[in-house]
Amino acid sequence: MKATIKLLGVAGFAGLSLAACGTSNTAAVSSTSNSTSAGSTTTHPANAAVGFNAAKTEFVLPHNLGLLPASELALAKSDSAYAKGLANSADWYQSQIAVVKPGSSNSAPTLTPIWVYEGTLSGGANQSATGGLQAAAVGAVKTMVMEWTTRVVSHYGQSLLSVVHSTSTPIHLTTLNVLLNGTSSNTSSSQVSGAKREFVTPPPLAVQAAPVGTLTVGSTHVPAICTPAPEAILAGGKPITANGLPNMNAGPSTIFAADGLVSNSPTPPKSGPNFYDKGTTSCGAFH
Repeated sequence: MKATIKLLGVAGFAGLSLAACGTSNTAAVSSTSNSTSAGSTTTHPANAAVGFNAAKTEFVLPHNLGLLPASELALAKSDSAYAKGLANSADWYQSQIAVVKPGSSNSAPTLTPIWVYEGTLSGGANQSATGGLQAAAVGAVKTMVMEWTTRVVSHYGQSLLSVVHSTSTPIHLTTLNVLLNGTSSNTSSSQVSGAKREFVTPPPLAVQAAPVGTLTVGSTHVPAICTPAPEAILAGGKPITANGLPNMNAGPSTIFAADGLVSNSPTPPKSGPNFYDKGTTSCGAFH
């Protein structure tokens, strides 16, 4: 059965049609802020088999994505189901992320193909309408995380914000943060000024390959991913809450989740999606 699904946008996130059927999805998120890489390919032998090498020091991802980031290599070693899913090309789905290049906000966004791991949350059930919704929601969370990075960079301006993917600063913050709330935007449209900051956030490929599961928000289970990396704005060696942005500090690992991202109803709901992050001690048993 083919599920016709609509991604529901809010503020800088645009809602575009999405069709899910069989083993492929096509999703799109657009940005009017600075672009972020949709993933990078790590050099490895052309004839390398997908999965672990003999010594388990590297894990080759399918779809020519290169090597699994080191932060997730440990997860794959400790969780055989996650490793099996990563190596199964059918558990990956191709989406499109649409970004507008810096300085060209009036230009049409460029659609960039992107593979995301959606795992057994959708799996074989993707043939059904329910499975299609699940698959679409997971893919939308991942593209939303990457879009959020562009939003934060755009808010600060590249001259005042360095994006880094690791830090020696201890980040142990496990509160649930609401990054976007329904139809309202939590961010100021004007750029901030002041001293330079660091934005610690997972690299795109780590988001693409992140394990998937659910997060309980209130009494509702919402689609979520877990990245073994913190999410924080740093200044003076400590996390801060940035002017004009919601609190996003989470770590040492970060769960990203959203609800209201997809619908198979011909009538869109009146409110937009909610987008969250939450610190967690580990992604080791995330399901």
